[in-house]
Amino acid sequence: MVKRKTTHKRTTKRKVTKKTSLPKHKSVPLKKVVKHEIGPAYMVQLSDPKSIRKDILESLREVIIFMQAHEKFMRIQEEKVTLFAQLKDEVKDLNLLIEHRLKKHLPKGKLKAVSRYEEKRQKQQEMEKVEVISAREMARGPKIPDMSVNVVSTFPDGSMPQPLPNSVPPATPFNVPQQRVQASAPVPMAPPMPKPVAPKSDLDDLENQLKDIEDQLRGIQ
Repeated sequence: MVKRKTTHKRTTKRKVTKKTSLPKHKSVPLKKVVKHEIGPAYMVQLSDPKSIRKDILESLREVIIFMQAHEKFMRIQEEKVTLFAQLKDEVKDLNLLIEHRLKKHLPKGKLKAVSRYEEKRQKQQEMEKVEVISAREMARGPKIPDMSVNVVSTFPDGSMPQPLPNSVPPATPFNVPQQRVQASAPVPMAPPMPKPVAPKSDLDDLENQLKDIEDQLRGIQ
């Protein structure tokens, strides 16, 4: 029998060192330092301040006019999009009504559906027939107009027959009794409904700003 060697591990105790907590310092509130803005160390002199102000206001007016045009364009574009969407829905509803409901009430016939190609072909054939007929008429020459001849019969002695009197007697006039129309009492008119006030949009704000700028320009002039 072979003896196995047994190894014993030595257990060593680690020294535990207690951490000493440092005394907490009280937080001192920091004073806010107000920084004074230092102005420019130079001065700019304007020779004609009115003209510069006028130029700035005119440029602002042009910008506002451009923004107004852009707002109008966007509004028209939104209206067109909504109209096209509504038209698409209506066409879809019409197709559904025609295919599902209207076809049930229509009688079934043996006629074939005429395609666009066949319709164009029939029109071309009709045009060719008309051209052939017109060419034949041109080859024959112009037609002689028929002259109307009035035949007057006479008696053997040469006297003319007298016209027959009208068999229909003249109509006798008759009096129509006049009807009295009673004037109805006036119907009271309903008071006009107040118009709904539309909410102010960006376009209205731009128009107000444009009016203010024009008033300032008039004051400068």
